[in-house]
Amino acid sequence: MLLDPDGGIFLPRPVRAGRCAGKHAFPIRLAVYSNAAKAELFLNGKSQGTRDNDGNAVFIWKDIKLSPGKTRVEARAEKGGAPVGDSCVWTLK
Repeated sequence: MLLDPDGGIFLPRPVRAGRCAGKHAFPIRLAVYSNAAKAELFLNGKSQGTRDNDGNAVFIWKDIKLSPGKTRVEARAEKGGAPVGDSCVWTLK
């Protein structure tokens, strides 16, 4: 995967949390990829906190719990004072 040299942000699709992905509401590990200094994660508009770039361009949130149905997943950051982000909708059956 290539990162935007200007500091874009990327959410992987779909959820990969073992062979039961998409079927059960167990905690997952969610990774956001960006070369921004910080990233913030939102689930259905509610912040899950911010993470600092550790130099590997990967931001990790552990123990994310998805609710059955649709969840809007959004990652936001700033690069050079401009907002960058990505979003998608995951459906848990």
